Amino acid sequence: MRLLQRAKYAPYGWTRNELDSLYKRIGFIIENRTKHAIAKHHDLPKDEKATLTRSSGEIHPDYVRRAVELIDMLLVK
Repeated sequence: MRLLQRAKYAPYGWTRNELDSLYKRIGFIIENRTKHAIAKHHDLPKDEKATLTRSSGEIHPDYVRRAVELIDMLLVK
């Protein structure tokens, strides 16, 4: 998947919409909360989830790195 490859090798310059797209293509559920959103997947343990910023602009690369980490956990299973 091209979007996942981009996330792995270029975590800078992402927007929240792009990250949401990546999560949704892999089957994650995104729950919007008051200050943040949570991305989780039914095949991962409950404590393995990601917090997402509510920002609509460029997001910190750590959000993208966490997405890659969680997706890699799924692909190893």
